[in-house]
This record gives sequence, structure tokens and C-alpha cells, in this order.
Amino acid sequence: MSERGTRNSTLFGTAIMLMFFVTTTRLQLPVELFYLFLAFILLFQAVFFHLDTGELVIDTRNWSIEELPPQLVAGVAIGTAIGGPLVFLGTARPPEDFLGELVTQTIFVTFVETIFMVVLVRTIRFRGFPLGLLVQPPLFGFMHAAVRVPWLTGQFTLESLAFFGYATLFGFFFEGLYVARDYLSPKSTFLGWPLPKFFGAVTVQLVHLVLNLILVLVRVQAGTFELFPLLVSLGVLA
Repeated sequence: MSERGTRNSTLFGTAIMLMFFVTTTRLQLPVELFYLFLAFILLFQAVFFHLDTGELVIDTRNWSIEELPPQLVAGVAIGTAIGGPLVFLGTARPPEDFLGELVTQTIFVTFVETIFMVVLVRTIRFRGFPLGLLVQPPLFGFMHAAVRVPWLTGQFTLESLAFFGYATLFGFFFEGLYVARDYLSPKSTFLGWPLPKFFGAVTVQLVHLVLNLILVLVRVQAGTFELFPLLVSLGVLA
């Protein structure tokens, strides 16, 4: 394993990403533009890592036709199992443009945040240890506006700390759904498919999408803390 690959991808990827987070907090970019720029930064990081190590960072086989069915089943089932009860705990909050929200959540928010997870998990290593497994969740928590905006102005409010913990936990959870593909025994089967095939990047994106759409449609509060969709800007819910 090339340490140079990790150094270069971190320096020219993750470091630039942090600069981007600071800049966009001050510029207040639209949600879609934020994710478009972030996608290019992640691509840059993946390419740098590949050039130094020869490893393919983003395995598009996760999105292949034969791999999709079990991940679709698992993603919708897990997302509904977690988010379904929230429908009965919250109050309706239908957005003005649900179709537009669906498009934004599908091709910008959940897709790019899934790529964010994959790139960080696979490129940040220390002496062979996959350090990205520990770095990705808190960085995922930090990137959201409810955390990033107050923290970068020195305001560590109770709400921002609560949201950081909430988003970071989901960062670990999504990560688990992704790496489970590599650790589950292919001899175990469910519904006729090997168990590992139910997990992967598509599963992560679908679970994330289902949860975000439920929280777009339903306002759920735990005391004074409101459960927001996991996206970088909360302005779309105003």
C-alpha cells in the first residue's frame, strides 16, 4: 500500500474539501451547486489516489444491473423500517415542490454523500489501517449546515452538538451498510441472493434517500431538537 497515495489524495482532496466547506459557508451556495462542486473535489481525490496506487476507488459494479435488485430491496426495506415509525410520531410538512425535492435528494444529496463516504473510506489510510472508517463519520457530521455554520463562527450550540452526534451516528451506520458487503459470508443467502449482495453503495444511498424524504414530508421533534434530513442546507425546508 502506497503511503504516497494517501498523502496526495488527502492533501489534494480532503484538505481542499475542508477549504471548500469554509468558503461555501461564507458564500451561501445553493444546495445543488454545493453538491456539484463537492462531487468534482471527490473525483479529484479518487483520481489522485488511483494514479499513485493503481486502486480503483469507486467500484461502479455496485451500480450494475445484476447488483441492483438485492440492494434496492435492502435499501427500501431498511430505510422504511427506520423512518416508517417517524410518520406516526411527527406532523405533516408537505413541501411546495415535492418533485423538485425528490430530484435534488436523489441525484445531488444522497448520491454525492454516498460517493463522499466511499472516497473517504477507501483513500484515507495510515500504515495500511483504513483510517477513513473513523474519519468519515465525524466529517460527514461536520459538513451539514446545522453544524458547519455555527462551528465556523465559534458557536458550539447545544443544537449544533446534538445534530453533529445525530449525523455522525448515521455516518457510521451508512458506513456499516457499505463495508458489510466485504465481510459477510457469500455462502449465506436471503431470498435466493448471497447476503453480501444486499449491501453496498446503492443500499446506502437508498436508505439515506428514504429517510430524507420522510423527514422532508414529516416534522419530527425530540424535545427541542428537530430531526432534519441529512443534507448540507436546511433552507429547502423553510
